[in-house]
Amino acid sequence: MINAAAYLAAFVTALFIRFGGDIETWQVQLYTSIFISALLLAAALHFYRVSTKRYQYVEEMDPLETLSYVIKNQILLFLALVVYLFATQQAERVSRVVIVLFPLLNVCYEYVLRILYRRRILRKEADLPVDRTVAVITNK
Repeated sequence: MINAAAYLAAFVTALFIRFGGDIETWQVQLYTSIFISALLLAAALHFYRVSTKRYQYVEEMDPLETLSYVIKNQILLFLALVVYLFATQQAERVSRVVIVLFPLLNVCYEYVLRILYRRRILRKEADLPVDRTVAVITNK
């Protein structure tokens, strides 16, 4: 869920930086299909990492590990997206600025959202009541 929010924010920001408010109808359709493809590629990458036991939960990673994880994911996603664009012969129709800005902005957004989510989880765990047991010690 965090990843999808970061992807959407990064993609919309990249489009706004490149086109401002002057985006044509055919471009909206093109970038919508690219965004959906990026989400599907990211989901496939996530499921691959989970199945190979290379996935750690956000609360188990320190901030540097989180940044490393996000950067690795974005590199793999960027490469997969470029292969997708060339395979579908859409590489010439897409703005290179958008394709380069998307992973760069997504690293920033996703890292910040993951750190905030991690902080929320750790605070929630800290607020949980601790189970206490009483040990009765006698002389007998």
